[in-house]
Amino acid sequence: MGWASCGRIWHKGRLRSLSVFIMTLGYSRRQYVEFTVSQDMESFLRCQVNAFRYFGGIPTEMLYDNLKTAVQRRGPSDEVVWNRRFRDFADYYGFLARACRPYRAQTKGKVENGVRYLKGNFLLGLDVTAMILEELNQEALRWVRQTADLRIHGTTHERPIDRWPAESEALTPLGRRPDYDTSYVCHRLVSREGYLCYRGSRYAAPPEHAGRPLMVKESADGRVRVYVGDRCVADHSLAEKAGSVVTVPGHVEAVRALARAKSGNGKAVSMTKERAQHWFSWPDVQVRSLAAYDEALGLAPAGG
Repeated sequence: MGWASCGRIWHKGRLRSLSVFIMTLGYSRRQYVEFTVSQDMESFLRCQVNAFRYFGGIPTEMLYDNLKTAVQRRGPSDEVVWNRRFRDFADYYGFLARACRPYRAQTKGKVENGVRYLKGNFLLGLDVTAMILEELNQEALRWVRQTADLRIHGTTHERPIDRWPAESEALTPLGRRPDYDTSYVCHRLVSREGYLCYRGSRYAAPPEHAGRPLMVKESADGRVRVYVGDRCVADHSLAEKAGSVVTVPGHVEAVRALARAKSGNGKAVSMTKERAQHWFSWPDVQVRSLAAYDEALGLAPAGG
């Protein structure tokens, strides 16, 4: 499997770099193709999960180029040190991961040939900037089923679809195991107003957690979920553009009620303009001269 760059595409109002993920099965030469706007770890793992679903099983052995998302480094004796999250992914699905030998192009020829075939056939003359990502992926899989699977392969001299039945029996069934969690995970501080910032937008969180860092998970289905431990306390749709405020009914009222409780020891206290301004604001930060920071770092003489 591997990645290739394919120009740019408009995605959610921005012109993004377009990449294609290709997994090629060793015997039949059947392919799974998926276009993305990122080659990060989450996209890398998600494409593999989607490929397993597409083929209906897991290969016993997988060959990887020396991607940082798979190979963290090579040891003194050229042994492979795998990325920790990728190692967990491989263990979860129970396949043997192998890394290509550096500077040996012949070990990854199946993928590179697949990339050339994709670019010289499916992408030839196709204006991807006029398409949306979901539409492009639908067309790509249609091309795989109707063209790539049915061609006479240059190496095997057979159609991939004709060799597929023998190979499909060797795949490990997925069974009922849930998909590996490929969510983006981070921690964000909840502000006094009961919001946390994620990807340039603000999302409502229970105001009683103001001042605490909570775990945020963005899943493949476009949901942003906020967790306290293992408990999900907020569930939102991912904002379509940066600068959005994603809230829920009653959130402002809940923040004000908590402010009254804190200010009046449980008694109802009116929310004056001054009190509201204090509650719905970031804490004051002392403004210092840049020379003070230079002095603290020893870059300038004290009092200079």
